Amino acid sequence: VAQFPEAVDLVVTAANILLEGAPDAFVPLREWESISPFGTLIPSDGRDATDFQGHFDLSTASEDDFEAIWNLVDYTLKFNRGYRSTAPEREVFRSDGKVIWTSKKKQSLPLSEDDIRSTLNFLLVRVETKDNLYVMMTNQMFSIISESEPTNHLHSMYVAKDVMNADNACLDDTSSALCNSAYVPVAGHEERIIS
Repeated sequence: VAQFPEAVDLVVTAANILLEGAPDAFVPLREWESISPFGTLIPSDGRDATDFQGHFDLSTASEDDFEAIWNLVDYTLKFNRGYRSTAPEREVFRSDGKVIWTSKKKQSLPLSEDDIRSTLNFLLVRVETKDNLYVMMTNQMFSIISESEPTNHLHSMYVAKDVMNADNACLDDTSSALCNSAYVPVAGHEERIIS
């Protein structure tokens, strides 16, 4: 937690805003699919945020509620490309952003730093505009880092929707040649299963 304290604060703030200010934007986990080649859950049946009646419309959100969600997007943009201005994206998300979110259940969000550090929690936030998609997910796993407590980690992605297609990922049989290539082992590197 100490390594990325700003990220922890942003997630906790957004989680509290979502639970208190946008509970209707919660979409049960059963309505998401984990088949996405883009490394994130996607709403099932090809739906997007506007297909859910309770989505959280950032154009009508209070400034504080908008900032809590925007700060997640802003953090990802700055982490990715440095500290150049994010004002154009902020304007688009403020006027056109739609939010849905999920967790194991509505009450299992990470609502404090202790939740992120010591509990098994899961939160996925999806913010869409007409042309862009932002996804943030925090979850945990047990690993060599800690055999007795969960190791929570954050994933985030900002992408133009028009690149989310078979030319850029292994979606289906029409996907690029890269997806259809046969596995070629690397000489001198035997695969071993560690048990």
